[in-house]
Amino acid sequence: MSMSEFGLDRALEENIKIKRSLAQDLKNIKGDKTAIDQIIMNLCLNAIDAMPEGGIISIETRNQFIDESDIAVKPELKYGEYVSVKVSDTGHGIMPDDMIRIFEPFYTTREIGKGTGLGLSMAFGLVKQHDGYIYCTSKVHEGTIFEILLPIIETNSINEKKRFIDSDLYTGIGTILIVEDEIDLIQILEEMLTTLDYDVLCAYDGKSALKVYQENRDNIDLIISDIIMPKMDGKELYQKVKALDSEIKFIFISGYASKRFYNKTNTVPGTGFLNKPFRLSEVAETIKTVLNSN
Repeated sequence: MSMSEFGLDRALEENIKIKRSLAQDLKNIKGDKTAIDQIIMNLCLNAIDAMPEGGIISIETRNQFIDESDIAVKPELKYGEYVSVKVSDTGHGIMPDDMIRIFEPFYTTREIGKGTGLGLSMAFGLVKQHDGYIYCTSKVHEGTIFEILLPIIETNSINEKKRFIDSDLYTGIGTILIVEDEIDLIQILEEMLTTLDYDVLCAYDGKSALKVYQENRDNIDLIISDIIMPKMDGKELYQKVKALDSEIKFIFISGYASKRFYNKTNTVPGTGFLNKPFRLSEVAETIKTVLNSN
């Protein structure tokens, strides 16, 4: 496991060290590799932000059996075997008043302009989508520990693995332009689309995306764009691109778009909507639907 696997190599500073304690006998879980990478990346990025003067990020994996004693402490847990992933840091810790809100969408203790606050919310949502659990413990000035518990699957059959690998998720033809101003999210989407065999172009705001589109319009089959961005938002980008090509396919992504906008988008031919956080299967299905629409 390397930080480049999670798109963190550019985020790491020289004064932040990584320690790993990874079990070699981990049991299988049923889930999207990209989604698991996304969870760990978000937790590591949170740890980096908590250590502006440097420190240590520790990543630990192991098998864990949840029994009656564990359930007595955490009643929401279910009896059985899990894979445990812990990400801890030696940072400034989380204040008690903030602890109860850390998984809320757009709640952040960062300075204005330093991020959307979606990282922990997305991690929480993805863990829940895998029928797992995520817990946080923290001491001010001593650091923070996040633990993820993901249920194992009993079968290791070749047929089960083949069914997953041969699914429609792993087919795709064409070039997709990703437009997203959060570097971690654009890396996540790029990895997802590469996994689905699409060619990928990237832009970090609507203005630069319009330029990329104008330079590559004959090759771009679909644009996936965040709605809220600096310089030019996703709605304005959509209008400008549609003026150039009325047949362009477009998918909006957002973490807090209104239900009204969601319903409106999904009734316009050639457009779609993805609500953050999203799984690889949701991305694949939405792309398939939009590309096949008239």
